[in-house]
Amino acid sequence: MKNIRKRSRGFTTVEIMIVVAIVGFLVAIALPNYLHYATESRRNSCISNLRHISTATEQWALELRKTSSNAVAFSDISPYLKGAVVCPSGGSSFSDSYTITIVGADPSCLRSPQTHIWMGTGLDIANSSGNPQDPPPVSGRAGPPADPPGDNNGNNGNNGNENNNGNHYGQDKNGKK
Repeated sequence: MKNIRKRSRGFTTVEIMIVVAIVGFLVAIALPNYLHYATESRRNSCISNLRHISTATEQWALELRKTSSNAVAFSDISPYLKGAVVCPSGGSSFSDSYTITIVGADPSCLRSPQTHIWMGTGLDIANSSGNPQDPPPVSGRAGPPADPPGDNNGNNGNNGNENNNGNHYGQDKNGKK
């Protein structure tokens, strides 16, 4: 007589262990990247909130003619903000997420102040007298702006080959003679 063994239809313990090991390996590779991107996303969202708070502060100050040294509170700028503004890294309200002091200072995050930093607009909307300040010189030197290209005869740099409309002499608007 032949000894006939029936083959069971399930998986063996070794096969299950191999599948679990492969899944565990894939999770070990993917989890750090997921955590990195989740942290980066929360940081970017918080910086975006800081930008919105700063913009709301500037709008409030411009509309009410406040100077950069005036104090500002959340109740002042809340009409300029859409929805709840909280830090996505664990804030539950504006007061435990962000701090604002004066118009001229950038808002800051209370949850993660070392990494959630917005550098601000770099613009001072008003000085203490209420008059707008001149922007800083671009090249770091004071003085009038550079002359436009061209000579001092009003030719606007066209060297005599073009009229003031940018068309070559002898051509109409469509470039035809």
